[in-house]
Amino acid sequence: MRPVPAPDGPAFAVILAGGSGRRLGLVDKPGLLLHGRRLVDIALAAVAPALTVVVGPDRELPPGTLQALENPPGGGPAAALVAGLRALAEHRAPADREDVSGPGTRDLVVALASDLPGIDRAAVRALADAVVREGLDGAVLCDPDGRRQYLAGVWRWSALLGSVALRPSWHDARLSDLLAPLIGATVPVDVGVGADVDRPEDLIRWKLTAPESRPAEDGS
Repeated sequence: MRPVPAPDGPAFAVILAGGSGRRLGLVDKPGLLLHGRRLVDIALAAVAPALTVVVGPDRELPPGTLQALENPPGGGPAAALVAGLRALAEHRAPADREDVSGPGTRDLVVALASDLPGIDRAAVRALADAVVREGLDGAVLCDPDGRRQYLAGVWRWSALLGSVALRPSWHDARLSDLLAPLIGATVPVDVGVGADVDRPEDLIRWKLTAPESRPAEDGS
């Protein structure tokens, strides 16, 4: 059965679950465990019950979750996000393909990295509220230092597609070129909510542990 979005949450979600984790010794970041939960599962819980695609190497995911991989692989987060949007477009119901106007959330897409240990549904809901309330194209989380987290944002479907259409390919392109022009608001959060895992000290801070094995391929 197709998921039904919450009234105050985006209808669609793209979770980026590739990357090489080079700064962490080639660790599979989405598979890292926090109190027994994979980081990718934390991201999935934050966007539920949106129709969701996980972009990256094949991995075990909840029933109904879509999977995609950019072509060619290894094109970076912008290319991975575009691949996720294309996968969602193939699975959208006819009613969702209509141009939606008004204050609803049916045309909203949440884009999340899968290395955000503190992300939750409340943060996603706050982003959606910001977009809907002001009629914006997009909003992202912002940490206390003012750093915008491009991969913790909510976007209008039509605005994203318009930005994607500006280039024939987003392989090796900067994510900021795709998303920055669409940001209409930033939602301030505590550093833990929008913090990602990039450095060995992040593993210690969050007490993250690695699973026994990692996917063989790399998706973004």
